[in-house]
Amino acid sequence: MGLVIAAVALAACALLLWMIVRSGGSDDSGDGGASADSQAGASGDGARTASSGDGANGPRLPQESGGQGRRRGERDPNVTETIVNGVRVRDHRRDRSKPIVLHDPPPSTRSRRIDAKVTADVNDRLVPGVRECGAAVPPEARSPKPRVQGQVTLAIKDHRLSITGATIEITGVAGASLEIAKQCIQEKALAVTVPQVDEEDLESYPLQISYSLP
Repeated sequence: MGLVIAAVALAACALLLWMIVRSGGSDDSGDGGASADSQAGASGDGARTASSGDGANGPRLPQESGGQGRRRGERDPNVTETIVNGVRVRDHRRDRSKPIVLHDPPPSTRSRRIDAKVTADVNDRLVPGVRECGAAVPPEARSPKPRVQGQVTLAIKDHRLSITGATIEITGVAGASLEIAKQCIQEKALAVTVPQVDEEDLESYPLQISYSLP
């Protein structure tokens, strides 16, 4: 009888020990779950904190205004660069179907200046022809202040000056007499020469003229 009681007591102790061990494992797993939840919550808060920076109250990065267009240093897609005859050319044309042609600048005719005394002498020699041709214009064909304007081209060869070209315009004159007077002044101008000038040879030198038509 004593052995039965001892066996029952031993079985009860074993059952109690098993329940204690099982209870301890459940608490650990519960703590672990709570810890995991805490970590998930913490990471969730972090995610929410990070995302809140993207919202309306968070800091914003500076943005380019629409008027600025391209960023600094960025090339305009509408402009192309090409090499033409060894020269870098920026092509802004909308129609690029035609090739780019570079024109040489015209040679300067004013690389040197003629002495003012020489040009004054030429003007003095032109005045008689202007007066003679202007006298043929009738009073009814002219305004109160008609003028003769234009350009003559000078050339110098072996210190002799001559006029090789003349473009004449007359303002304040109407009718058939206008063309007659222009033609007359041009012919008189082309006949002007200066036999001796202290100037080196010169092929072409433009000189502007302006006179009152008498």
